[in-house]
Amino acid sequence: IRRSRSKNDNNNIKKYSSYRMTVISYIRQSLVSPLIPIESVKRSQQNFDEVGKLNDVGKLKDVGKLKDAKDAKDAKELPKLFLENLKRLNIDSWLQDEKSSYSSRIHAICTQAKVHEHEKIIIFSCYRTALDCINKYLPKSRPIYTIAATDKIETRGQVIEEFCQSTNGIFLLTYDIGSVGLNLQACSTVFLADFWWNASKSDQAVARVIRPGQQSTINVYYFTSNTGMENALFKLQADKLA
Repeated sequence: IRRSRSKNDNNNIKKYSSYRMTVISYIRQSLVSPLIPIESVKRSQQNFDEVGKLNDVGKLKDVGKLKDAKDAKDAKELPKLFLENLKRLNIDSWLQDEKSSYSSRIHAICTQAKVHEHEKIIIFSCYRTALDCINKYLPKSRPIYTIAATDKIETRGQVIEEFCQSTNGIFLLTYDIGSVGLNLQACSTVFLADFWWNASKSDQAVARVIRPGQQSTINVYYFTSNTGMENALFKLQADKLA
C-alpha cells in the first residue's frame, strides 16, 4: 500500500486496502477456529464460480456487493491467491481431519453448553462460518436452531417459536441477524463466541433476553483470548465508549 501511495496508484491502493481488511476478517475468524477462514475463502470462491465469468458483472456485483467490474475482478483474485498458496503448504491431511477445527474456544463453548444442558442457549458470532463450525461439535441430542438473512419472515418466526418452546434448544445467530428486533426472553443464557468492533453489538445481542417477561437469572459468557487482534478490538471498543 505504501509503495502504491508513493506512485499515486489509486487502483492498487484501493485493491490492497480491501485485501488488508479481508485478511483482518480472516484472522478474527481464526480466533474461533483456525479452519474457519479457509472455509470462508472456499465459499467465496464457490460463489464467484457459480455466477460464471467476469463479463457477467451484474451477478458478480450481487455476490460480493461490488461496485464495478474492477471491484469484481479484485474480489475474485484474493480467494484464488489464498487457495493456491494453501496448496503449496501440503497440509491436506490436517485440513481434512475433523479434529483440526476443534479449537480451545470451541472446547470451552461445548463445556459450558454441557453445564447448561437443561436450559436454552443462544450463541452469537460475527460469522456464519464460525457458527457452522461450532455446530459440528454441539451435542446431537439437543435441538439446534438458526435463521439466515435469506429466510422469509414467516420462516424466521416459526424457528424462533420452536426455539422458545423447546426445553434445551441452542439458537445459533449472527450479530447482524439476531442482535436487534428479536424477543428471546424465553432464554436466559447467552454465549458470545467472538466480538464486533462496536461494543454496542454485544450489548444489543445480550438485550435479546433482557426483555419484559424475563423471570430467570441471566447468564452471559464472553469467550475471548489474550491475542493482539482481540486486545486491539477491545481497545477500540473502549475508545468508542470513552
